[in-house]
Amino acid sequence: DATSENRESVIIYPYGNSTYLYHRPRGSGIEYDDVRIGMNEKTGDLTVRGSVSAPWRFRIKSFSVPTHVEGADQWHYDKEAKYIIIDKRGASFAIRIQGLKGYSCKKEN
Repeated sequence: DATSENRESVIIYPYGNSTYLYHRPRGSGIEYDDVRIGMNEKTGDLTVRGSVSAPWRFRIKSFSVPTHVEGADQWHYDKEAKYIIIDKRGASFAIRIQGLKGYSCKKEN
């Protein structure tokens, strides 16, 4: 949506421990920077490892409201869509989400 304009937007559906390789475009050509994005559902750890600073917006599915988000520039929870929305500027950083309930919690019911 319009709130993600001019940001690198990533949607994450946490399930277990996952790592993704994102080819971040450098403009309108074919050049890109590799960014490694990790999400650990159990610990709530989101890690980003890149070489070029950028404004990021993460939409992370969570079936409950987090109790705390550490390391984000700002965040809020969309209760209707059940997403944690996190904004962060940087190249490499870590964010910890306390109270994240991803898809593994759905299997427990």
